[in-house]
Amino acid sequence: MDMKKHLDILIHEDLRNTGFVFLLLKKARHLDLAGRVGYNSNGEVFIEVEGFSDQFELLVDYCKKNPNSGENTRIEILPGEVKNYYNFEMSVF
Repeated sequence: MDMKKHLDILIHEDLRNTGFVFLLLKKARHLDLAGRVGYNSNGEVFIEVEGFSDQFELLVDYCKKNPNSGENTRIEILPGEVKNYYNFEMSVF
């Protein structure tokens, strides 16, 4: 059986006022992922997400295909320690 995993995702682009965080929140909940999403002080999107590998791939693809970001937007994805989030919510980082 696939083990629950944690990823930290940072989208290196100021996406404030685009609605992207709300769309990502909806997508993560649809995929039954847990964690939190918000903006850091630079306006970049930071995501802490927990779930299973196939779900992660769909969320990462969604981030890469975001129409609000440019073609050369850098997305940083790092494994992290599972924190046992039970839902997906907005947060302040």
